[in-house]
Amino acid sequence: MRELLGLYAQYNLMVTNELARLLDKLPLKDLFVIHSTYHQSIHRLYHHLATGSWHYLNAIRNLSGGKYCTDLPPLLAYSDDLPVESISGFLSTLSGILADASASIAEEDLGIVGRGITIYNGRVIDISVWQFFLQHITHQTHHQGQLSILLDELGVEHEFGNIFPLIPDAPER
Repeated sequence: MRELLGLYAQYNLMVTNELARLLDKLPLKDLFVIHSTYHQSIHRLYHHLATGSWHYLNAIRNLSGGKYCTDLPPLLAYSDDLPVESISGFLSTLSGILADASASIAEEDLGIVGRGITIYNGRVIDISVWQFFLQHITHQTHHQGQLSILLDELGVEHEFGNIFPLIPDAPER
């Protein structure tokens, strides 16, 4: 399980860095174009990606009794005036925290269960640390894919749809 989390954390960091590179160069008008997506603009979607990450890492911190993800910065507030560079910096910090947590978490701590946790839609669930990691992975991948589509619509070349850059080359035969 830790190997899977570690690979995901490396992938997430790679995509975070690529999104920052791409979005930091986009003209403001492109960041705020209204699309027919739930979060409407690239700027709002990017912010949601970052704050979602914070909430899942905070849940892991709380469930672990403060053992992991201890250096979370304060939650980033939303404003249309918030520079994309601020979101990129925040998300980069969070991606580093995810990488550290996935590298350091003890296998037995993945099974810690929080009971009676109320989630975003009001449901009350029992959920483990590993399930919060998996929710984080799912959420990030979902919204990174949405950003990929919006970048495609703008004609911005990018490639972060695979983990192959993170897999070592085979030894020469």
